[in-house]
Amino acid sequence: MRTSSRMRYQASGIKPVDSTSRTNRYWWKDLFSDDELLDPVGNFRIRTYSPRMNMCEHTDSNMVTITFELPGLKRDDVAIDLLHNQLTISGESTIDQRSQGEGRYSCREIPYGKFHRCLTVPLGTRPEDLKARMEDGLLTLTYPKDPPDVKPHRIPIT
Repeated sequence: MRTSSRMRYQASGIKPVDSTSRTNRYWWKDLFSDDELLDPVGNFRIRTYSPRMNMCEHTDSNMVTITFELPGLKRDDVAIDLLHNQLTISGESTIDQRSQGEGRYSCREIPYGKFHRCLTVPLGTRPEDLKARMEDGLLTLTYPKDPPDVKPHRIPIT
């Protein structure tokens, strides 16, 4: 029986390498460009990325904990916004010029630039339900998995 690459990935946990991926096709680009403001086609783009995260649902306490990787950032560098049930983490990290010195990067994997990550939280989650803590480059958010019931308000007809 023939298996697809997706089935092999799910079974082994190792993602197959795509020979046409941006990383493989444009490896030479990092050798000649430090700012990467142009994409491979030559279009201007704003450099953004999404920070990696872990999400844990605690069944015993009915809480959700989300941890974001934000190396080198301080709490003043990060904004947390809640609009309706949309939670947005955003900010900007800059490249560390001290580590570069007078040389040029031959490999640069640490992301920098503007970042944002959007998540949907349960309806009825209030800003005061969210608790945020920043420590050692990790932003940890905690909120109730099931917020207090939001009951409809009956409007009398006159």
